[in-house]
Amino acid sequence: MEKSNRIKDYRSIIQKLEKFEMDEIENGIFEYALHPEQNFLIGSEKAEQVAYELSTSGFSGTIESVIELFEFLLENQETTENGIVFTPKYIADYIVQNLFSDLMVWDDTITIIDPGCGCGIFLVSAIEYIHERFQISIKKLLRDHIFGIDINKDNVRRCKLVMRLLTKEYGEEISEIPHIVCKNSLKERWKDTFHLNQRIGFSYVIGNPPYVNPHDLSKDTIEFLKNTFETTVNGTFNIFYAFIEHAMDQLSEDGRLGFIVPNNFLTIKSALELRKYLKEHAFLRRILDFGENMVFKPVRTYNCILFLSRKKQEEFEYAVMDRAECIEKELKDIRFCKMPICQLDQEGWKLVNRQTWENLHRIENQGTLIKDFVRTGIATLKDQVYFAQKDQDGFFVTAGEERYELDSELIKPIYKIPELKKCETLLKAQRYIIFPYVHADQGYTIIPEDVLKKRYFRTYKYLLTQKEILDSRDKGKKNKQGWYAYGRTQGLNKYGKKLLFPTFSQKPKFYYVENKDTLFCNGYAVFENDKYELGFLIKVLNSAIMDYYVQNTSYSIEGGYYCYQKKYIEKFSLPVFTKAEIEYVKERDQVDVDQFLIKKYGLIF
Repeated sequence: MEKSNRIKDYRSIIQKLEKFEMDEIENGIFEYALHPEQNFLIGSEKAEQVAYELSTSGFSGTIESVIELFEFLLENQETTENGIVFTPKYIADYIVQNLFSDLMVWDDTITIIDPGCGCGIFLVSAIEYIHERFQISIKKLLRDHIFGIDINKDNVRRCKLVMRLLTKEYGEEISEIPHIVCKNSLKERWKDTFHLNQRIGFSYVIGNPPYVNPHDLSKDTIEFLKNTFETTVNGTFNIFYAFIEHAMDQLSEDGRLGFIVPNNFLTIKSALELRKYLKEHAFLRRILDFGENMVFKPVRTYNCILFLSRKKQEEFEYAVMDRAECIEKELKDIRFCKMPICQLDQEGWKLVNRQTWENLHRIENQGTLIKDFVRTGIATLKDQVYFAQKDQDGFFVTAGEERYELDSELIKPIYKIPELKKCETLLKAQRYIIFPYVHADQGYTIIPEDVLKKRYFRTYKYLLTQKEILDSRDKGKKNKQGWYAYGRTQGLNKYGKKLLFPTFSQKPKFYYVENKDTLFCNGYAVFENDKYELGFLIKVLNSAIMDYYVQNTSYSIEGGYYCYQKKYIEKFSLPVFTKAEIEYVKERDQVDVDQFLIKKYGLIF
C-alpha cells in the first residue's frame, strides 16, 4: 500500500483512539499485534477496547505497521523540533544488508547502535538480519549487541515495546531491555553511556538522524553545536552534520556507518564543512543518491544513503538513481561506479564518471564565467502588498473587500521568477508592481512621503492601509528608507535588457526581456554586457551544453526539474568566440548550435 494511503488509514485509526489514554493505546497496540486473531487476554478493559478498535480498522499488526502507528502518534510539533522523518522498512533493510554484507563470521564483540532510534525500525532490521544469517538469539542480541538512544522518552518506551514484540514473534521472552535509553546522543559519549570497553568503539552505527536547520533550534542548542563540532561551526548548518561527525568519533578503528540523510549536503554551501570533514578524513565508502525520488513521500525531502568507514579509503562507490516508479524495486538493480576521493571538489560534490568530470572541467575553465553577468532581483519582503492588477479601468489592488485605484506612473512590469517554471511563454508570467521610487543621478531613490501623498494620493492611500503589515517586516525593524520602501535595496538599480530563467526547470529556459525597466524578484537574471550580446548568450545558455552541465552539477526534484540557482550555474564559462562564430550561433537553429558548441568546448560523450 502507498505510504500516503497508509497515513490516511493511521489518521482514521488515531481518531478512533483519541478517547483513550496514551498508555492504554500503546498497550492495546502491543497486545493486538500479539493476538491479531482477536483473542485478547490483556487484563485491561480499556486496552482491550483499543485492540478491538484496531481489529475493526483493518490494522495489520505487523512489526512495521506497529512502528509506523507508534511514530504517527507523535505531535506535528515534535516532528519539526526534533527533525523526525519516518523511515520505510525497505530502506532500513537495505542499509543493514549493505553495511553487514562483508561480515562473514559473527564476532561476539560486535556492537550496533542507532543514535536516534525512534521506535526502532533500524534496530528491527539489524536484529532480523543477524538472527537469520548467524542464528544469534533475539534475547542475546538485545542484551549484548544492540543499542539505541533517543531524545524522546515516548519513543524509547515504544521502542522497547517493539523489541518485546519482536522477541515474542521469534518465540523468545525478554524481561528487561537495558540498552535503549532516553538521552541526547550529541551530548553523550556512547561508550560511557552503556559502560562499554573504553578502548573499543562501536562496530556499526545505523539510522536516520534528525534533520533540523538552525531556525528550528533553540539558541542554547545552536551555541552547543557551534562550540562542539567542526561540521556545524559556520552558516545555516543542519543538525545531522553533527550526528555524522559524532558517530564517526564513536566508531571502532574498523567501524562503519550507514545513514540516510538529505542529499543537498552534496552541493549546498552550508554543508562545506561537512564535505571537508568527510573528504579530509577519507571516510567515504559509498553514496547512493536517490535524485528526484522522494523516499519519505508525501514529506518533500530528497535523500541519499551514506556509507562511511573509520578506515581511510582511497576511493568510494557512488550511484544516482534515475526517476523510478518504485524505489524499492529500483534498489535491487542499482549499479555503482568508483571515484577517487581526491577527485571530489569540496565546494560541491559531482557524482559523475571520469569522462563526465573532464567534460565539466572543460565547461568551467573556458575563460569568462557567466557569474560575471548574473544579478539578483528586487526583494520587497511583502510581495502581496505591492503586487497590482490591471483591467480596462487601469491598475488596482484589492485589500479585503475594497478596491484601491493606483497611479499608473508608479507601476512597473515585473516577473516573479518561480512562476516561470509553470509558464510556456514569458508574457503569461508578466505581472505588475507598485514602484514608489524616482530616478536620480545616483540611481533610484525612494519618493519622499510628502510628495507621494500629494502627487500620488491614490497609491499613498492604499499603502497607508498596509502600513502595519509593512512595519512588521524584518521582525519590526524600522526601514531607514521609509515605511513604504521595499524591504531590501538589492536589484533596484540593476536595470537593462536581460535574460530571465526559472529556478527549477526540466531544460534550460532563458527568456529574453527587452524592456530595460522591467523588474524581477525571487531569482536571478543574466544582464546585457560589453562582452556578449544577449541574442548570442541566449543560444549558448539554452543549449545542450548548459543542460548537460546542470544535470551533472545541480540537483533535481520530483518531475525531473533541475535547480538553476546562481550557485549551480555561476561556474559555467564561455570560450573566446570570433565574430564569425558569434554570428553563426545567432543565426543557426539550436540543433546546429549544440553540435558547434560540443566541438568548441572540446567535449567527449
